[in-house]
Amino acid sequence: MTQRTLDLHAAFGAPALRAPAAARRLVGAAIAGSGAAVLIAHALGAIAHMAGA
Repeated sequence: MTQRTLDLHAAFGAPALRAPAAARRLVGAAIAGSGAAVLIAHALGAIAHMAGA
């Protein structure tokens, strides 16, 4: 398994005491995902602008 898969297994299989760490990990992933979506949107906008659309 990849390290990311192992991390997810550890996060979801963790006891309740480690729940805040799992929550931080999920929030971090959500922030990274939204950042990637913004970059993709900007790139598509730039391509559309260059194409004259």
